[in-house]
Amino acid sequence: MAVVFAVCLITSNFFVPRVWQVGGLPLQLSGAVLLFPISYIINDCLTEVYGYRKARLVIWLAFALSAFTAVMSGLVCLLPEPFDEGSKPMADSFDSLFGMVPRTTVASLLAFIAGSTVNAWILSRMKVATGGKAFGVRAVLSSVGGELVDSCIFFPFVFWGIMSPSVIAGMVFTQVVVKTLYEIVILPFTAWFVKRLKAREGVDTYDRDISYNPFKNFRHTMSDRSNEGLQSLGRKTVYKDDYAPEVLETFVNKHPGNDYWVRFNCPEFTSLCPITGQPDFAEIRISYIPDVRMVESKSLKLYLFSFRNHGDFHEDCVNIIMKDLVALMDPKYIEVTGFFTPRGGISIHPYANYGRPGTKYEELAWKRFAEHE
Repeated sequence: MAVVFAVCLITSNFFVPRVWQVGGLPLQLSGAVLLFPISYIINDCLTEVYGYRKARLVIWLAFALSAFTAVMSGLVCLLPEPFDEGSKPMADSFDSLFGMVPRTTVASLLAFIAGSTVNAWILSRMKVATGGKAFGVRAVLSSVGGELVDSCIFFPFVFWGIMSPSVIAGMVFTQVVVKTLYEIVILPFTAWFVKRLKAREGVDTYDRDISYNPFKNFRHTMSDRSNEGLQSLGRKTVYKDDYAPEVLETFVNKHPGNDYWVRFNCPEFTSLCPITGQPDFAEIRISYIPDVRMVESKSLKLYLFSFRNHGDFHEDCVNIIMKDLVALMDPKYIEVTGFFTPRGGISIHPYANYGRPGTKYEELAWKRFAEHE
């Protein structure tokens, strides 16, 4: 991704001078609009998976290469004219195109550092706030903020004195709109790619207690699991007074290619009868086959504890637990059984399961359900 990012950034500087009219409207776009949005999409992927610090390192690497290209372009343009008259028109065309590269590179450097910082800041802060959910919304909103800052710096810097202020303002507006639509169209692929990359790399970084200063050093010494975004583990335990599915947390499954069982035995589950208010006691058994995400055990403990003052029938408790875990993890397969202690001489053992629709795990769910005692 770093290579593609650098290529998009460098080649976009060559395409900037070529403007074109949008349909019959009095609006113009730079030729870079066809390629430059890809760099923002890659920036989103890098920030979402590896965190802001890794994205910042790639940004500076790309700009070092871009600066080198700009310097070499300037040097070539300073070379003497060819003596062959037939080669002079080509040399003039080359100088006309590449003579703007240093100017566009400086503008790109200033604009993209500001824009990418805003983009990464919005994306990573929203990720922490949402617990990693709603990537599509975060990606679009962060891009709108980043692209607006980028365009407001870049186009006045490059075209001031060449185009009128009204035309430049129109280009800024059109660029932001087109780039945002570009990202929305490609968003399904971006979301799929991010999901697969997280699973393959076993990384899902949350930017906590970091500096967003683009000039800060790139040292990264965090441990393998420290950026999972977990709030409960390793912190003072706070127990909820009633049903609290929001306490559930997940971490990345580092072995998504393997099918394996994870089982939780929870022998101290308690809830209340919704009619009498009397306590019910049970052992809850949860077994699942994970995909990309796995439930963190302390958060599961706090979640099950939150049923302590919650009134629901035995069957409801088991189904609620299963559905909450399905919504949380999107597992390949899961089953939940409640072994409730006898009340009035009758013990109830509800069982609920789920297999991902359209897969072999759906067949597994029916088989396990049919054979359940």
